[in-house]
Amino acid sequence: MTRNPEELQCVAIIVCDEIYHDRDTNKMVVVGTFNAVRASQTPTALNALSVLFTLTNGKGQYDVWLEIEHEQSGDIIWRTGGPLRVEDPLMIVDIHVRIVNLALPAAGKYWVSVKSDGRILQQRPFVVECERSEP
Repeated sequence: MTRNPEELQCVAIIVCDEIYHDRDTNKMVVVGTFNAVRASQTPTALNALSVLFTLTNGKGQYDVWLEIEHEQSGDIIWRTGGPLRVEDPLMIVDIHVRIVNLALPAAGKYWVSVKSDGRILQQRPFVVECERSEP
């Protein structure tokens, strides 16, 4: 792949329950941000989770991926992505991803990472806390 003239940057990652798009104002409404999930036991699952990330400073074609990784095991428990074309480095690209029935295999820290062309652009953690864990 040809090196892009600009390095794509991720300036924000928001993890929340839901994101609504107001078509009249073209604004997004972010509902229920969080850094921790409480469960009675693990493994567990989240019914729904939304991630909003903002990219800028790009020019060219990029492979962009959103991943969720369990820190202790190193297992990537969820991943999506693909090609993204950016025409202008001043462009701001907001990407909303809604995940349904996200399986969380164990308690501990999980990293939500935005990656492009083999490098981490940005990441943020959330923690799964539970009363008891299954082995």
